[in-house]
Amino acid sequence: MSSSFPSAASYRFGQVEFDTGAFQLRTAGMAQDCPARALRLLQLLCASPGRLFAREELIAVLWPGRRLVSDESLSQVIFKLRTALGADGERLVTMRGAGLRLEGPVAAAASPAGPLDRSEIEATGDRAPPPGADRATGDVAAASGHAPHAAAASPLCEPSPVIAAGRPQPMTDAAAVSLPPPSSRGSPAVESHLRISMRRGRRLFLVAAALLVAAVVGTLWLSRPTAVPAADWALARGWGFSADNLHASRPESAARVLQALAADAAGDRARAQVLLAAVHDGDSTTPLPALLLTIWRAGAGDREQAARWLQQARTRAAVEPDALIAAYLILAQAFADGRSIDSKAAIGALLDLRADAWILRYAVAQLLHQRGQDELALQELRKIPVTALDDRRVEDLLALRAALGDAAGVRTVLRRLDAQRNPVATAAVGALLAYSSGDVAQARRAFDDTAELARRGDRDDWALRAPLLGAALAFEQYDLADARRRLDEALARAREKRETLSLLDANLMLAQVAQRQGDTATRDAALDRAAMQARDSGDTLWPRLVRIVALRLGGDAPDVPPADDADLVAQDIAPLLQLRLALRDGDTVRAAALLQGGADRKASLFAEEWALAAAELGRPWPPLRRRDPPVMPYFRLMAWAALQPR
Repeated sequence: MSSSFPSAASYRFGQVEFDTGAFQLRTAGMAQDCPARALRLLQLLCASPGRLFAREELIAVLWPGRRLVSDESLSQVIFKLRTALGADGERLVTMRGAGLRLEGPVAAAASPAGPLDRSEIEATGDRAPPPGADRATGDVAAASGHAPHAAAASPLCEPSPVIAAGRPQPMTDAAAVSLPPPSSRGSPAVESHLRISMRRGRRLFLVAAALLVAAVVGTLWLSRPTAVPAADWALARGWGFSADNLHASRPESAARVLQALAADAAGDRARAQVLLAAVHDGDSTTPLPALLLTIWRAGAGDREQAARWLQQARTRAAVEPDALIAAYLILAQAFADGRSIDSKAAIGALLDLRADAWILRYAVAQLLHQRGQDELALQELRKIPVTALDDRRVEDLLALRAALGDAAGVRTVLRRLDAQRNPVATAAVGALLAYSSGDVAQARRAFDDTAELARRGDRDDWALRAPLLGAALAFEQYDLADARRRLDEALARAREKRETLSLLDANLMLAQVAQRQGDTATRDAALDRAAMQARDSGDTLWPRLVRIVALRLGGDAPDVPPADDADLVAQDIAPLLQLRLALRDGDTVRAAALLQGGADRKASLFAEEWALAAAELGRPWPPLRRRDPPVMPYFRLMAWAALQPR
């Protein structure tokens, strides 16, 4: 790919004016503070309006020479540019799975200068280029100490001239000012002409000063703190947040945070994360985005990112004490460390402060269900009012209610709701109800319908979950070809979204399908990928789980370092791994002792693995029900299916 791309001197469309020479963007006449990389993107799109640029092309141009640039980094640049463009931001059209284009006509003014050198993008990053830098002639070397770059046309778009910042432009005859010759400047006519010109100049200066003062006053007025209506905070109340917990320094931060929570509720967590990161970057005081990003990244298995966001949240929260934020910091720390024991206490403290935080109450119900306290879990779920399917968590909440014996109550709730308002959510709940009823064939069809609706409706969560659940049910019915097809679809989507835990889970499922098919090469490759993803997650639990499954399937995985982690013992991961290693070494006596020792293994988060080990040892084991509702990791559903007679 060439090292440069062309541009015009300036571009205009809608209310947008972009001066590429001065590298200034104005919207409706107001200067916009926009990062340099976002302006480079605008320059590229304006040069070829209507052209669809693949994300890979954009990454190659905006981060030249970089091999590893995440989709999220590009999404943040696009978001910041769209925000700066204001109402015209709608002309930036993202085609899912295809790329980005700028719609509509763009007026361009050309210049005889050369093309913009892409290496400047890497040199400046998100900073503006140095003043007076001449991109075409190498003046940038004089300003910054760099050598001039060779100009070359980019295959991304046709060459066109670009104006160089700070270059004096020759005057045309029409624009040149004709001054009297020196010999005539002392004449009365000339002096009169000069006095008139000076008076006009003073008047113009006064008018310009008045306009400047008006602009400053107007800017201060527009930037005054503005309150988001209390009704708009209803979405945040599920988390327990109110306007008082935001601690923002910019008036638009509240609206952006609420927009992020709305995106997450709709199943688009990737967009929600970009929005929160943008708020964090643009607002120097609010800890809320960093807190949520800590919890979300930890939940996605990205412990390294979670730790970084947690540090940012702590730094900001220390400035202004807030009891709710302090309790959330404890919860975020528990999530970042992977300690479910501490998270239960933290959620309890948050509910003491915000009893109507239904998302937190749902989390309590999940923890109770995991510990076998289903009656208490159902009581918590019934405390949560359901008036609409406007949050993706409501779908899982209703599924858990049905699984705990209140299917009739769930159907009553569904009859009160408008199915047309959210067809994806309605289809998903219907599929989960079919799953709970034991109608596997109907559930498979329903998950197919859900996946199709989710793809059309931009519900990334169900577009990934539905194929995984359908694959587990296909495996249960020995439809291995269909299970592989669904897993291939899920793996592709998880890779696109960079969902580490979903990738890991799908690879463990694929390994079990391949094992049943006798395809040891695919099995081992899937286990290798799962082991790598487990290490990348930063979680001490996942590498051990991968090795447990690998040992069960007749393969193996790299040794994992010892860890003194209370959760590993509480969740039976450490003794389960020891049992599998004993079976590998032929030490059935030790394996049998590990099987019988400790707490009741039937309540374990990985009871299916214990039951499979008991079957290998020929020891009796109480029958297990299929996990209902199905929650990640889904590889446990296949482990359960492996216990069932064909």
